[in-house]
Amino acid sequence: MNSYPTKVLIGQENSSLSDAFKSLFSENGLDVQLTTNGNQVLDIIRSENPPDLLLVDYSLRNPTALEICRMVKSDPELGYLPVILILPPEMRSDEVLAVEAGFDDILIHPVSPHALLARVQSLLRIKILMDGMDDAESVLYALTRTMEAKDQFTMGHADRVAHYAVDLGKSMGLSEEDLAILRQGGMLHDIGKIAIPDVILSKPGVYTPDEFNVMKQHPVFGCQICQKLKSVRGAIPLIRNHHEKLDGTGYPDGLKAVSIPLLVRIINVTDIYDALRSRRSYKEPFSMEKSLEILWSEVEKGWWDGHVLKEWEKLVISFKVAG
Repeated sequence: MNSYPTKVLIGQENSSLSDAFKSLFSENGLDVQLTTNGNQVLDIIRSENPPDLLLVDYSLRNPTALEICRMVKSDPELGYLPVILILPPEMRSDEVLAVEAGFDDILIHPVSPHALLARVQSLLRIKILMDGMDDAESVLYALTRTMEAKDQFTMGHADRVAHYAVDLGKSMGLSEEDLAILRQGGMLHDIGKIAIPDVILSKPGVYTPDEFNVMKQHPVFGCQICQKLKSVRGAIPLIRNHHEKLDGTGYPDGLKAVSIPLLVRIINVTDIYDALRSRRSYKEPFSMEKSLEILWSEVEKGWWDGHVLKEWEKLVISFKVAG
C-alpha cells in the first residue's frame, strides 16, 4: 500500500472507529486523522492537504454524513474523493438515501476490520487512476489559458464561457452531471485553436476564405486532443459542435436542430454572448443590450435556440450574471 495515497480522514462523533481500525490501517501504510464535527470534515477536505479517502459514521452531524457526501460529489474539485459510510443496522432503511447521496461504499456496523481495509485499499487504487486523469484534465485547462494569453482580446474567454454555461444550466434545472460537462465544455471548447497558426489566430480584420477554412478545423483538432481522456469524454460534443447552427449552416459537421444536444446549444449562446461582449482585434465590445439584440436576430435566422437564449436573457437582465 505504500505506493498509494495514505491519508484517511474519519468523521465520527466519538473515536470508536479510529480506536478499532487505526492500528490495522497504520500497519498497512495508512495515516488516520479523526474529527468529530461535520464542518471540520469539510474544512479538512478543502484544505491544502486533503485526505485521500473519507470514512464517515452515520452519527456525524453539523452537517450530517449524507449532506457531506452530497457536497463532495457535487464539487468538481472533490468529486473523485472516495467516501465510505458506516451505517448502524437500525438505520438500514436509510441505505437508499445513502446510495442516492453518492457514497462509494456503504458498510453495516459492526464492520470486519479486514473487510474495511480491503474496501479502502480498492477505492484508493481507483482514486489513483482518477487522479491521473484529473491531472491530464488540468494540463488541458492550462494549455487553454496559455493559448488565450497569446491574445489580449481572448484572455479569460474559456473561464467566462464555463461560468456562464454552468449558471445557465443551473437556471434550467440541469443535473449535477450535466453542469460538470458544461464546465468542462466551456473550458475546453476552443482548445483546438492550439493547432491553428498564430498568424491566423491573431489576425486583425476579416479572414480570407482559405484562412477561415483553416480556422474551422479547430473543433476537430480539439476532439483529437481530448478524445482519449476519459474524464472529459462527456464534453466532446461541446468541443466539436460549439459552432454548429440549428439550420445546418454551422461547422464542422453541418448538424441540424434535432442532432444538436441541449448542452451544445447552451455553449452556443454563452460562447457567442461573451465574444460579442468582449473587445477583439476587429471590434470594440458591444453593450449587453446590443449583444442580446444580435443574438435574437440570429435566432430569427435559425442559428441558435430561442428557449436557451430567453433563459440566458433573464439571467443577464435580472441577475446581472454577465451584464
